[in-house]
Amino acid sequence: MSNILTNIKELISFYIKTNYEEYLKVNNIDKIEESKINEIVTKMFDEKKEHLQTFVKNALKDLLEKEEYPGDNQIDIIFSEIIEDRDFCITKLTTEIKLYQKNK
Repeated sequence: MSNILTNIKELISFYIKTNYEEYLKVNNIDKIEESKINEIVTKMFDEKKEHLQTFVKNALKDLLEKEEYPGDNQIDIIFSEIIEDRDFCITKLTTEIKLYQKNK
């Protein structure tokens, strides 16, 4: 199960970074001002939460062998637990984007 949790966390990070890169392209900028990262991550998180969950499920189905995939209901439960604390998720994702942006 811990392997699945690790995969889910990595997929969420990948998804956020991909959406971050898309945001930069759409807005024709190289970086987001540090003071605006939290606001933008919050908006992305709220608007794309359901799509993120679908992305994670589909990606896990592709990554894992059929017998390893725990099923959509189990993934929904795990995902709900991960995003249950919205503020914690947004803070963690904001920190990840700040680090990603610095190391880019």
